[in-house]
Amino acid sequence: SGLNKYTCDPNFYFDASHFRPYVGYEMERVIFGSEEDRNKAQEAAGDDQAGVIRFGTKVTHENVDEVIICLEEEVKD
Repeated sequence: SGLNKYTCDPNFYFDASHFRPYVGYEMERVIFGSEEDRNKAQEAAGDDQAGVIRFGTKVTHENVDEVIICLEEEVKD
């Protein structure tokens, strides 16, 4: 989620709701990779701004409200 290179460019999707394998690979780098891999994947997504929900952020019941607020703020800007 969030506004980044992948979510704003239709070339990364087969259709409106299915992303291409490259995006999945980048998600895996964030989730399972080293800190260096995670940082590189997030920088490649173009969302390296502080205070923004970053590409690959795990959304849980503990942080869902914060994530929603951040995403709403992104859309407003």
